[in-house]
Amino acid sequence: MRLWIHGPASVLAEHYAELNSLTEGVEPTVNALNTTTTIGLARVEDGGWRYIAVLPEDGSRPLVARGPALG
Repeated sequence: MRLWIHGPASVLAEHYAELNSLTEGVEPTVNALNTTTTIGLARVEDGGWRYIAVLPEDGSRPLVARGPALG
């Protein structure tokens, strides 16, 4: 796991999620980041893939998006 952080959703989306490089599961992940003020975010790299897990504070189900690992 490269990153596990909690904070303002807009800041995490802008500085840590790297949403423009994700290719799968992007829409639900972006929606979660846009509909709450604070959120948890984890970033994991495994082989050729990079995963972003969004952990909503309201106890709803975590969301995962993925894209190619960045060089």
